[in-house]
Amino acid sequence: MGRPFHQYLQELRIGKAKELLARSGMPIQDIWASVGFNNRNSFIRAFRKLEGISPTDYRSQYTQPAAPAKLP
Repeated sequence: MGRPFHQYLQELRIGKAKELLARSGMPIQDIWASVGFNNRNSFIRAFRKLEGISPTDYRSQYTQPAAPAKLP
């Protein structure tokens, strides 16, 4: 029958959070609130359970550094 609805929903929320962490400079507080978590601790706990690392560590690993400015 698949996975329970709450697990599916949590996976969707974490997936969206991963996108925001990697592709935006949005503060983590704004990310957990925008993807539907009620508090920081539950977000971090769920993220760590699914990904094996904290949201901060994920951002550090998957954020592309900005390209250096070219000098004339």
